[in-house]
Amino acid sequence: TDRPENPSCSPALPPTWKAYIASQKSEGWHLLPERYDDGGFSGGNMERPALKRLLADIEAGKANVVVVYKIDRLTRSLMDFGKLVEVAPPREDTLAKLVVRAHHWLKLLEGKQFASVRELAAYKKTDASYMAKILRLTLLAPDIIELILDGRQPDIMTWEELRKSFPMLWSEQRERWGIPPIPESA
Repeated sequence: TDRPENPSCSPALPPTWKAYIASQKSEGWHLLPERYDDGGFSGGNMERPALKRLLADIEAGKANVVVVYKIDRLTRSLMDFGKLVEVAPPREDTLAKLVVRAHHWLKLLEGKQFASVRELAAYKKTDASYMAKILRLTLLAPDIIELILDGRQPDIMTWEELRKSFPMLWSEQRERWGIPPIPESA
């Protein structure tokens, strides 16, 4: 089998885990080169060097998904788990960051610094199809982008919703998400 007797002590990431992470590539997942393995430390407390590095990387935006063999490999305390969940940025903040990132990437592409999305994605070490989904956020109506940046977008407007196909016409976007139309100027 590809699973060691005690996976929590394994020096190598089992192939099934690598395959699972690779299967989520279209969602923007990629395996970080950094390992967060606290072998020899108890999951009973949060005073572990690798866990502290993981939390710092999450706060720095380097990691936003954590895959563990068992939840007790991360923590055995419900209270500590609650603290770990608090580290994750709120959804609205994440969506705002994605909009800003999309416009930054668009600027890089328009500035001819990169010849294609694929080239920029390789430079940024991310998946080109994920980057293309993020770049579509630049097609949102300016007033909708303003709502997102202010954290006032409708509850239905989540990354899960926006990564799907959405209308290109700004009036249809407003209608889809229940945003009042902008009055025509006189």
